[in-house]
Amino acid sequence: MTVQTKQADQIQSPTPQQAYDFLFRNLHAQVFVEKLASYGINPQTEDELAHYMELAGKLRQFEDQATVKQASAHMDLVKQANQMLNEQLGIPQNQFDSEEEAAIKSAAARVIESPDIFNSILTLKFAEAQRLFANQQG
Repeated sequence: MTVQTKQADQIQSPTPQQAYDFLFRNLHAQVFVEKLASYGINPQTEDELAHYMELAGKLRQFEDQATVKQASAHMDLVKQANQMLNEQLGIPQNQFDSEEEAAIKSAAARVIESPDIFNSILTLKFAEAQRLFANQQG
């Protein structure tokens, strides 16, 4: 048995809830903090970060509840405001796109490097597959 095989045997699969919690803490929260930083926002405490995350969740929920037409009109207005501010501040339009791309690539690199993250993703995907299978059977 090789050292790598022994290490793989020692890694215990998490429950779906543990996997979700782990991914939330180690991927979602980190990418969110990086995204905030790209806008010049740097939460100083865990409590402040929690408030930003809560606000982002509520904004996402609000956007999801709006009709497609309203969401489209709203996003056009927000997009125009961002473009105008970028022009006034001298910020290239594609700067934020490349920063978001970099955050996604960074998160993907962490997935490759961490067996805990990889196992958490596998656990969640397996649980999802089980739910889909059960729904098709019943």
